[in-house]
Amino acid sequence: MEENKGSVEPIVLGKLKKQKTSKPAFVIISLAILIGVCLGLPAINDYLKKSGLPFVDYINSFFNKVDGEDKIIITKESIITLTEKAVINYDMIELSEISVKGDTVSFTIKTRMNNLNLDDDTMYLEIYNSTKTLVRRVKLMGIITSAPEKRTVVFADAKFNAPTNYLGRMYRMTDEEYDKVSFGSPVANLTCSNANHTYTFTFNSLALKMVNHRYTLLDTSNMELYLEKLSYYNGASKVIEKLPGCTASAAETAQGLEYKAKIDLAKVTKEDLKDYADYNYYVLDKPAKIVKYEMKAQGYVCK
Repeated sequence: MEENKGSVEPIVLGKLKKQKTSKPAFVIISLAILIGVCLGLPAINDYLKKSGLPFVDYINSFFNKVDGEDKIIITKESIITLTEKAVINYDMIELSEISVKGDTVSFTIKTRMNNLNLDDDTMYLEIYNSTKTLVRRVKLMGIITSAPEKRTVVFADAKFNAPTNYLGRMYRMTDEEYDKVSFGSPVANLTCSNANHTYTFTFNSLALKMVNHRYTLLDTSNMELYLEKLSYYNGASKVIEKLPGCTASAAETAQGLEYKAKIDLAKVTKEDLKDYADYNYYVLDKPAKIVKYEMKAQGYVCK
């Protein structure tokens, strides 16, 4: 029998194609994401700075420097040595170049926002001695912006010793923390004065009802400042004297400029005073303890 010697030929069922990789597409997408993040970092950083979150301030403290010095993040419980190189960041407010000498406290203040009205707040710079005993609070007030502003507060009844290493922090007070005050009768006056201003507050049952304000400028050596103040208080007197329950006058005397105003808070508001609203006029029924404390924290002597 003859053997079948036919060859076995392979049968092709199909072709397996090599799968193409998407490495070029992956690289392009990754590069686009990286570029987007880099371009967006300034906006992200600005947003986080304005968030006011404590952990964000803590993270920023590692990256943001001022003249080679670390920014010091202040919590409610912490205090630091006050020097001209120290920087305090707390709740969107930054204090730097802090000086405590003689009868004067000076500092530079700004905000990480576009602007911030501290008149709506109860924020203070607290000053402690080397044994961490509170010796003075300085009221932080007015409108601050992102541009640094130098401020000086003079305390006629204080004397800061030059060799002392003073400590400090920023602190927001609550109504319950203000020292209580008492007068000899339900209706009483409190007079607070500094070099140029005298405010006499009239209270009834410890609630503010009226303010008398006297301003004098006897130094005429700086004529530009003198004329500026004369124009301002002339304008103030014209507005205030027309308001119900109020009187005002501005006059040049032999000694210099003298301005007087009486504000009946039961009949007018700060909106009525327009551009001449004075923070120290306060509002009707403002507690006497807050008025006295804030005035002293501005450098006024009250009695």
